[in-house]
Amino acid sequence: MGAGELTGLVALLIPILPVSVVSVWLFGKTEIGRALAHRLAHGPGAGTAGDEDVAELRQQVDDLRLGMSDMQERLDFAERMLARGREAERLPGVDEGAR
Repeated sequence: MGAGELTGLVALLIPILPVSVVSVWLFGKTEIGRALAHRLAHGPGAGTAGDEDVAELRQQVDDLRLGMSDMQERLDFAERMLARGREAERLPGVDEGAR
């Protein structure tokens, strides 16, 4: 590498280096930049849910499933009662006290 090539390289790096440093610094101030810095500093598993959190979430999902099952049973019962009432209205000779 000659002196002319080195001077050309330095002349090229003079504007590129400060712009790159400022760009990286500004990126570090964003949410994504902070998250990336946290991951680089603490490793890939940092900040994930622990076993206790997962167990608690599974319990909540089980509770929701149980509640949905109960609600479905109530809805089915209500639909059967409505259907029974409609059938009684359509059938001739059904007495009101038989319902």
